[in-house]
Parts: sequence; C-alpha cells; structure tokens
Amino acid sequence: MIELRCNVGDTIYRCGKKIWEWEVTSIEIYAGEVVYVDDSDNTFTAEDIGKTVFLTRKEAEAAREMRLTKIQMEICKALAANNLNVSQAAKSLYMERTGVTYHIEKIKETIGLDPRGFYDLIALLDMIRSDGRT
Repeated sequence: MIELRCNVGDTIYRCGKKIWEWEVTSIEIYAGEVVYVDDSDNTFTAEDIGKTVFLTRKEAEAAREMRLTKIQMEICKALAANNLNVSQAAKSLYMERTGVTYHIEKIKETIGLDPRGFYDLIALLDMIRSDGRT
C-alpha cells in the first residue's frame, strides 16, 4: 500500500525570493514511485516534501530563513562542476579545502542537506535556482 503525503487539491509551498504557492493537480506513479504534479506542471516526490516542497506556509517560511549564503551557493555550484570532489572545488574557487569543508558543515547544520551527496546537492542546486539571488 502506498501512503500519500498530500492529495489532489492540496496546496503546497516552495520558497525563493518569496513563498510560491501551488495546488497539487495530479498524482502519478513512475517506476513505482509516487510523483506529484502541481498546477505549473512542476513535479516532486514524497522525498522532496520537507526539503524543497512544504505542506504548510509556516514550514516554507522557516525554510526560507535557512537560505544559503552567496559563498555556500558558489561552493555547491563548484562541487557540481567538479564531480563532488571537495579538493577540486576548493581549487576552482581559490579557497583552501578546510574553508570549503567548513562551509559544507554549515550547510549541513542550517539546511540539513549534505552537498557532498548527489541527491542532496541536486536539492541544493534546485534551491539556488529557485532562490533568484544568483
């Protein structure tokens, strides 16, 4: 049995410069995974809920407070460009590896995602893209 985290007609929230509000228009199953579709044809999975998609405005506002700093955004982008290699990312940013590691730990503390992990990095890059500050 599949447990649904939200239903068709529910409102979901994403944060960027402001809190974006969408309505879930359909729920589909792809490769055994539940995929939700909102009224802008954006898709998200149950795993995204609480990371990049929120079920209440209050959760979205709290997440918005935990936004990345500019250097943290650059580190995430550098990790993506350097195949998650921290040493290479540091070199590309003209930073010391320990400084990059420090910022990675700060991201983990404030956001709860580890940019050294592929899926967490994808979620962080999605946050950066939707943030509108870059």
